[in-house]
Amino acid sequence: EAQMRLPHRHGGIGIQQHQPQVSDAAFLSASALCQDAMRDAPCTYQPFESDEADGLHTRMAAIREEFPTALPVTSSPEELVRKDLPALQSKVSHAIAERNFDTLLEESKALPFPASIKACARLRSCASRASSAWLSALPTSTYLRMSPEEWRLSVRLNLGLACFQQEASHEEFYTCTCSAIVSSGEEEDHVQTCTSINKVRTQRHHLEVSSWCRSLARACMSTSLEPNAAEVEAYASRSARHSADPSLPPPPPPPCTHPQSRGDIWATNATTRILADVSVVHPTAQQYLLEAADTDGHAATARDSEKKRKYLDLCGTAVEVFPLSHEVYGRLGRPALALLGRLGDRAAEGGATTKAAFVESCLRDLSVTLRKGNARLLHAYASLATRITGGSILPGLPVGTHEVEAMEGYA
Repeated sequence: EAQMRLPHRHGGIGIQQHQPQVSDAAFLSASALCQDAMRDAPCTYQPFESDEADGLHTRMAAIREEFPTALPVTSSPEELVRKDLPALQSKVSHAIAERNFDTLLEESKALPFPASIKACARLRSCASRASSAWLSALPTSTYLRMSPEEWRLSVRLNLGLACFQQEASHEEFYTCTCSAIVSSGEEEDHVQTCTSINKVRTQRHHLEVSSWCRSLARACMSTSLEPNAAEVEAYASRSARHSADPSLPPPPPPPCTHPQSRGDIWATNATTRILADVSVVHPTAQQYLLEAADTDGHAATARDSEKKRKYLDLCGTAVEVFPLSHEVYGRLGRPALALLGRLGDRAAEGGATTKAAFVESCLRDLSVTLRKGNARLLHAYASLATRITGGSILPGLPVGTHEVEAMEGYA
């Protein structure tokens, strides 16, 4: 419940509870705006010059005592009313959210090991702009539409709740078909690394690659899939010769060969050549867990570093390489955010949109697509886990037959 009440940017669902401090801040902000609008009117109509001024100063003192950074003490009364007070509600709301998030982190650290570090890693991964973009997406296109089940699974995954119910097993642990020992009730973490559903994980990866291609195309860049990274340097040389002599035919895209030597996307325009490699990493996976619990975005940063080393050896510095790493909960790595910023600059040059609007639109597409991929993965493992634990399933349903009667519409 505590995480649900956090704002989107802090990993919550945005179901915020009334806070008296926010109400006082909103009242002071409105009074400051009124003061500025009525500065030439009689004092009776100016809140900070009327009989209500003492009450307003009392509220300001209370807020300054609880949130010292929200109201600078050094500001003159005129600057306070004109510059600081109008934004007071936003500053107080942000300060309360930060405090609540820190409190939730401390409470998570008090949980038994390893649940404590898994909860901290999940909370840090959820607390980003990219992680929550799906919550504000309107279903205006096929790519932005989520089924009720996909939305439900996404919320439960963010909150660390069980995403599906299986028939109760007599054993606390069971052996998955991938030979891993899985703790009953903690399947959501194993889903992200289970080799028995690799094909579905590959589908999620391809969905995310398609989303990036859409974003690149909207910024007027041509794309091709899975270029051979070893041929990129030679391709760049041929492209340079074509630029110097336009009569020469343009070179074809780098060919695809061995899977280990290829990227995911080759994107070009008149002046830019980009090789992108998309990956989805789980922050609570064993190799990332300890540091991800203490550092925001550690899993994505670590994967970005791995990809940069790989492509530096394969294609040198002939092209720009962007490792586009996503954490399972939606957080993006820095190279991915940097690429979105550059695409936003290019898209804004035409004047039809702004950089902020373009980036926000791309984030929603990427976020919704990732959530759909996660739902596919969870559904695939649900039927697998049901069989492993001794239950049976009906094709097309993500639950065991023992649960069908309880489902509305299937009784």
